[in-house]
Amino acid sequence: MSIYALKPKFQSLLRPLTSALARAGITANQVTLAAAIVSIAVGVFIAWRTPERWPFLLIPLWMFLRMAFNAIDGMLAREFGQKSRLGAYLNELTDVISDSFLYLPFALIAPFSPLYWPSRCWAPPAAVGAKRTKRPAAPRSRRPRRGRSWRPTPTR
Repeated sequence: MSIYALKPKFQSLLRPLTSALARAGITANQVTLAAAIVSIAVGVFIAWRTPERWPFLLIPLWMFLRMAFNAIDGMLAREFGQKSRLGAYLNELTDVISDSFLYLPFALIAPFSPLYWPSRCWAPPAAVGAKRTKRPAAPRSRRPRRGRSWRPTPTR
């Protein structure tokens, strides 16, 4: 059984809520934007709490709710005459933005994080644990020793 076989059952569960939203004057575009705003907020919250693991449990929960939001906005558009060109673009654009923000916390986990690698790869050898080598002596200055002339000798 595929997820597409579940779609009609899922939509039939959401139909009463969709009808209530349409009666309340909520548009498909408003539902789409609300889903995107919550996705951004969830992604930023989890990224902010990245070292901790428990916030990552919000992602599957929110993905299920987001699937419901997407089904509701599609049903509002189709069944209540709210289809528009703007809505089609908005739906795709907000899906990409939402996905990006929900992937963001995974990019901040230790082996993938740009904050993790500079400290491991580009740190000076002493910070990584390698033996420290003796630095070469600084070059001597060209100042003359005491008692000698500072001016160059004339050439003939």
